[in-house]
Amino acid sequence: MTNERVMQLIREAYEKNLTTLDLSENQLTQLPSEITELKNLTTLNLSGNQLTQLPSEIGELKSLTSFDLSVNQLTQLPPEIGELKNLTILNVYRNQLIQLLPEITELKNLTTLDLSLNKLTQLPPEIGELNNLKTLYSSSNQLTQLPLEITKLKNLTELYLSSNLMIRLPLEITELKNLTTLNVYRNQLIQLPSKITELKNLKKLDLSRNQLAQLP
Repeated sequence: MTNERVMQLIREAYEKNLTTLDLSENQLTQLPSEITELKNLTTLNLSGNQLTQLPSEIGELKSLTSFDLSVNQLTQLPPEIGELKNLTILNVYRNQLIQLLPEITELKNLTTLDLSLNKLTQLPPEIGELNNLKTLYSSSNQLTQLPLEITKLKNLTELYLSSNLMIRLPLEITELKNLTTLNVYRNQLIQLPSKITELKNLKKLDLSRNQLAQLP
């Protein structure tokens, strides 16, 4: 899709006061800053493009509740992402992220966060401030451990951590009393927290392809 066509779509969305804009699976290498004129956008889909960065003006889309950036080439999210305080869904699956900035913790209404298939070596301690988070995907990264602060996510029901490099889970993970799904497939776990059996709501637990010699 040419830049001219993208600009045309943005103009049309502005004139029609649209709340949803889908620019997925084009060959966008950059996002025109004019997109921030769409103040009423609640859903923006930019998946399947070739974006390497987002304009700092992205923080002006205050009405966004769902933002799909999956399958791009982003190495980081701009600090201004923290200004999208109405976001409930943020999808950055399959990018090139090497870190998450602390500003992401400003997204207090986030319920679903997909960080899978990136190059993250750690999650920031501040992730524990996402009080409304229910589903966290962080599979296929390079995580060696979880921050203790992740145990503050009291509303978390699904935690996907497959295909990482973790040797152990924090003992405090048993504080996530609402967990129904815990997937740690294909890590390097050598033991489990002894109190993992206290996760009474757990329905799905995948421990396959680890190095566990025994279960608690």
